[in-house]
Amino acid sequence: MATIVELNLQTRLVVSITRAIPMTVRLTYSSGDPLAVHAYFPAEYSLEPTTTTDPEEVEWVFARQLLAAGIDMPAGLGDVRVMPMSSETVAVELHSAEGKALLLVERRDLSHFLWHTYRVVPVGQEHEYVNTDQALAELLA
Repeated sequence: MATIVELNLQTRLVVSITRAIPMTVRLTYSSGDPLAVHAYFPAEYSLEPTTTTDPEEVEWVFARQLLAAGIDMPAGLGDVRVMPMSSETVAVELHSAEGKALLLVERRDLSHFLWHTYRVVPVGQEHEYVNTDQALAELLA
């Protein structure tokens, strides 16, 4: 049975060079998927029409290690980039075909979330939690 870590993270969505608006992002981590963090954003901030049965949230999935690395130095080359902005703030940049979003997150909140994930699955032990047979079956389905 998987252990889940969940946190409602208070962020600021940068909408212009001088303005950022508050936005709550729900982060989840599961020992059943030990390499990934799932981030859920309110649907009203999406540029895509909602086609799912749950129009409340938009999901992004990215590596837990990306969040951890981005607290101290710029990390990520693809759709998700994480970088320290100051001693107190971390920026999370999301890229999609529709555009780019920049979120500002308190470093202590992100560190708190990661600390809880490390208690569930310590760094370097992720491979012990991966069900290879199930992952292969899902890939081939």
